[in-house]
Amino acid sequence: MLEEGRISKRQFFWTIVVIIITMSMFRLPHLVLWRARQDFWLAFLMAIVLDIVVGCFLFVLGRRYRGMTIYGYSERVLGKLLGKLAAAAYVLLFFEMAALETRNFAEAFLLVMPETPIWVFATILVALAAYAVSSGLEVIARAAELVGPIVSLLATAVPSLTSNRIRPANLLPLLQTPPLAIIETGLVVTSFFGVCVVMGVLMAYVNEPSKALKVKAGAVVISGVLMMYGYTTAVALFGEEAFSSLINTHYNVARMISVRGFFEHVEVMILPLWTGAAFLAISVFYYCTSIGVAQIIGLKTLRYVVPSVGIAVAARAFLGFRSGPHMDRYVTGTLVWYALAVEACLTLLLLVVSTIRQRSDESGR
Repeated sequence: MLEEGRISKRQFFWTIVVIIITMSMFRLPHLVLWRARQDFWLAFLMAIVLDIVVGCFLFVLGRRYRGMTIYGYSERVLGKLLGKLAAAAYVLLFFEMAALETRNFAEAFLLVMPETPIWVFATILVALAAYAVSSGLEVIARAAELVGPIVSLLATAVPSLTSNRIRPANLLPLLQTPPLAIIETGLVVTSFFGVCVVMGVLMAYVNEPSKALKVKAGAVVISGVLMMYGYTTAVALFGEEAFSSLINTHYNVARMISVRGFFEHVEVMILPLWTGAAFLAISVFYYCTSIGVAQIIGLKTLRYVVPSVGIAVAARAFLGFRSGPHMDRYVTGTLVWYALAVEACLTLLLLVVSTIRQRSDESGR
């Protein structure tokens, strides 16, 4: 096997938590708030439910093809050619998410070091992730077990420390957003939450795969609630600005912290911790991309795949997006729909075809 390591259900839990929190932190808020406004929480509830449903699909497939990743059982279900095409679709999704997350946090560093070229930050993030991927899944999972509680605490503490500045009236009116806008926003959030389709890769290495669905569902719910709390605070703090022009929402929320005029400017201290979480999320996507490429090609080691994937991710993150608005248009116009097609439709197709083949085999005996 390409990966001999195993991870605990606790490590799997914190890996999912870190992925969702970091994916929801910088690029997603303004994409959600300008559409759904005060009713963004409905979009989050929709995303949580849909992601758990996709988790059920992956759980059934993972239990049916024990010890196999989604790349392996795609070939088992669809045949060699179509299976490799399906596996390539998942690989491309993980690759794009790795590049997007790298770009997001490279741009975040420009907030405190604006004179440094963005390619420097992208290169450092990818280089660190390459080292983690080369060290194996167990190393990434152990790091997630350490960083996950810290990031969750930050996601709770940062909004709470701004409670003296919030204006509850900014949260009104409720239930005024058109239903179609809520659904569209919910699909955007679902596409970001849906990257937890990494479950299709990681479940093969979880020590207790029978509990993977419960663990994943718990991680999605907890992360979703934490993010809703952060978004609610942003709306209560900034009002109309949160819907129109506010970028890097969580960073700006952190800038609002002022406790008795003494505890201030914590955003500079918090950004490295957020970046540590981003590094882990990038590492997971990088790992899933690398192991997928290796399985599709038929390699027995990641030695040559990791450097190649790393160079491609860094190049995509640095050269693939001309500006923030260009990235937003790409995310909402292309990536969201591709992600939904892979996360939901392709996974459901695998489940349906697998079930049909299983019943056909049983009736033929």
